[in-house]
Amino acid sequence: MSLRLEKQSLRVETVVGDNTAQSVLECTVVIPSDKPEIGRALRVSALPTISSYDISEGQISIEGYADIDVLYASFTEVESVHEGDAEPELVMEERLEKASFANAVPFASVLNIPGAGPDMKAQVRVDVAGVGFDVQEDQRTVDVDLILEFSGVVKEECDLQLVSRVISSGAVQVEQESVRVRAVPVVGKGQEHVQTLLAFGGRDLPDQILHLTLQPAGSLVVRLSEGAAEVSGNLDCTILYTGKEVGAARAEFTEVIPLSIQVHLPGVGTQDRATAQMEIDDISWQVVDNDTARGVALEAVVLTTVTVDSPQMIDVVTAMESADETTVVARTAPVWIQEAVGEAQTHYTATTTLELPDGAIPIERVLLADARARVEDVHVLGDKVAVEGAATLNLMYVGRNEDTTSLTSTAWPAGVPFELEIAVPGAEPGLERRAQVQVDKVEVDLINRETIDVSIDLTIQVDLTREVELDGVLEAVEVPAPDPNPPTYTFVVLQPGDTLWQLAQKYHTDVPAIIQANQWLESEDTELTPGRKLCIPRFTGAA
Repeated sequence: MSLRLEKQSLRVETVVGDNTAQSVLECTVVIPSDKPEIGRALRVSALPTISSYDISEGQISIEGYADIDVLYASFTEVESVHEGDAEPELVMEERLEKASFANAVPFASVLNIPGAGPDMKAQVRVDVAGVGFDVQEDQRTVDVDLILEFSGVVKEECDLQLVSRVISSGAVQVEQESVRVRAVPVVGKGQEHVQTLLAFGGRDLPDQILHLTLQPAGSLVVRLSEGAAEVSGNLDCTILYTGKEVGAARAEFTEVIPLSIQVHLPGVGTQDRATAQMEIDDISWQVVDNDTARGVALEAVVLTTVTVDSPQMIDVVTAMESADETTVVARTAPVWIQEAVGEAQTHYTATTTLELPDGAIPIERVLLADARARVEDVHVLGDKVAVEGAATLNLMYVGRNEDTTSLTSTAWPAGVPFELEIAVPGAEPGLERRAQVQVDKVEVDLINRETIDVSIDLTIQVDLTREVELDGVLEAVEVPAPDPNPPTYTFVVLQPGDTLWQLAQKYHTDVPAIIQANQWLESEDTELTPGRKLCIPRFTGAA
């Protein structure tokens, strides 16, 4: 009987551990002298950027900085002439202003993750969990309290060589188990330079643009071909600006920039699973007002990252024996595998109705709305995963109370709850579960001047895993019947694929005896060179 083991080689990615931590950072910023002083602070926002991170034994160290933006209302005395009045009167004009401070808040944090090591990889994030601020008496100095949330996932890549099939001319009974594993993802990047004219028609043109956002209009479409991907979609644009006639205003442009970005992905096929993430960089704009165009000329670089993460089933031979007179001996060893039980991504819209807090000025028109969302609980219900969380809504608007209008802002901490169930194949209680949420779009509609309808589009990703231990077959050999009177020494010429364990089984001895009889063998891990002679002693029962 001939016997051959087929092995499957696979480079897999295993999650070693994860952790999160929050830090409260304090900083002070001063409005530049060429800008008016603060009449009323409306909104302080932060944009954290990770400059470096380092994985050492049992931890991740993260460093970076955060940019700070301050949106505020300034007050200036101007002359106002009313019809019929002989003399102009002095009135206070309110104007929206912005001050930006790059690298204002350096940060550093350490996440303890048992099992982490310097040769591993990590995914790290820094998110803004909250911003508090206080304006000092000089009306130019702002004290900022910034709450940052740090998160990190450490992953280890390793090569698995598992016996997946037994080929034999005789009858061999084989036991095996199937495990779904996640191979190391294939990641590709692409970019596209985009430009367009945002036409303002008869509207008041901006004299100052304070805030401009570009974001995908709905989900991005990823089409895979052999070795490549095409990412397509459209971009929405929102501009917060000031104009000579309207004061503070917001302009929205939907699906104004079509996208089609090619990404190179070696080895990827059409049946794989891919996701795309997009970042907008190098945004620039210019107000245009001539005979052929009237609006804002916009340019930006769109960066796209495509990740192909396709779990696959592998068969692991765990035991084997001969079903006829020939003896087959197999060597096994414990194998730990992180099973990719299931994953799912869904888009969900969280909606609610909110009342203005007591004392807030009624809304005339909304200028800016954004939200932060976080997952608070993840649990398995039968074959579904329940995800619970909440989003904090921030609103800046023009308020009107009787004949007075003013710029104002308010927030609803965790004011937009969400709860949903996601069907995930293979879900069952006791699995390791991870969920991430991303805010895609925020829409606010006025029901009346003190009540708003809120709609927040979310993307939620859920992954389920578990650790499994298998006794995997490492090697096997046909063993002939023992010679009743074997020679004291047998000399064999090594063949490709020979191992000390196999030779010991064939000649009914053990590995320590072979090592002792051959001085050139330092240990059982010494490489066996085909063509070299090996002395195999008769087994005496002692090493």
